[in-house]
Amino acid sequence: MEKVLVHYDEIFLKGNQRFFFEDRLIENIRKSSERQRVKLVSIEKKHSSLLCTFNDSHEKISSALKYVFGIKDFSYVEEVSKDFDKIMLKVRALLGRIRKEGQTKVFFSIKRVDKSYPLSSEEMNRRFREAAVQTALQLDMEGRSAGISVRIYPDVCYISYENIQGYGGLPVGTGGKVLVLLSGGIDSPVAAWEMMKRGCNVDFIHIHSFRTNEDAKKGKIAKFVDILNNYQFKSRLYLLPYSNYDFHMLGKNTGGDDLVLFKHYLLGIAEKLAIKNAYGAIVNGDNLGQVASQTIENLRAAGNGISVPIFRPLLTYNKEDIVKKAREIGTYGISLEDYKDCCSIVSKNPNTKTTIAKISASADLTRVDELIKSSMKEVSFYLFN
Repeated sequence: MEKVLVHYDEIFLKGNQRFFFEDRLIENIRKSSERQRVKLVSIEKKHSSLLCTFNDSHEKISSALKYVFGIKDFSYVEEVSKDFDKIMLKVRALLGRIRKEGQTKVFFSIKRVDKSYPLSSEEMNRRFREAAVQTALQLDMEGRSAGISVRIYPDVCYISYENIQGYGGLPVGTGGKVLVLLSGGIDSPVAAWEMMKRGCNVDFIHIHSFRTNEDAKKGKIAKFVDILNNYQFKSRLYLLPYSNYDFHMLGKNTGGDDLVLFKHYLLGIAEKLAIKNAYGAIVNGDNLGQVASQTIENLRAAGNGISVPIFRPLLTYNKEDIVKKAREIGTYGISLEDYKDCCSIVSKNPNTKTTIAKISASADLTRVDELIKSSMKEVSFYLFN
């Protein structure tokens, strides 16, 4: 059996709502373990931490826990008697292991939950430092090297050597529902991930160039959804053919505002779905100034009249930061697959500073509102879990 002590941070700030967030975190650890086929035995609340018992390998356990938002970090722990001599014996053994592995520095993290324990944290830290010096290890005051964690509870002491970072944030399911405009590119899957990190349940809408929605369901967009569901376990994907918009706009001159008008159409579809299905916000991967349609003026014009809040979690990111995150979460390679993405419509002379009045006039002239209403009949949805 492997015992893992899970720590969280933001949940501490939730006051009377803390137990709700803790319970959702526990539920999500169970769901992730089940999805990753990890044998979870039990979860116990342990003084602002969670003690999880698994019957599986470190590799599989770590994989399951890293998918759970709300976890700041976690450690594989050994249960030791509260007798300080026995604690000291274990600490010396770990110091020897660190030195044997060729490391030269160590830091200590001590938490005395049991305030009646006869030794203070300062006194224990002093004795541990002396033992480190005797083992020819330098002290790392910034906590960037190998670390030994000692947690003394009223009934037991837990000691760990390796501390594994999680993503932090809030447990999925605590932040409401949002609808993400999902394209075949790099940005929007990362935007969806960022909203999950803030506790949101995320569903997706994608407009495609396939013959049917069923054909589109088998493409790369479904791969994105499958990967992102590792972090939230299930979702709904709405699909809509681009042909409706394409046929409707044939022969119509939008004066260089093709991209903005198309985005206005997409947001209009998303707005109707959001109102019908109680989504609190629409989310997209807009990044300020990245392309012609993402200037302040064009973002404002595209979202004009949309009654549902529009969230843009990547608005100020550098492109390399988005790419780095896409690689990390596993969506980058899929983004590079060949795909005819309707969100990348090319305009020869795109207007980078259109106005609300101009887009409103173009939308009226091309009867975009009527198109949005008729397009809703072509939307299909699919459940992924």
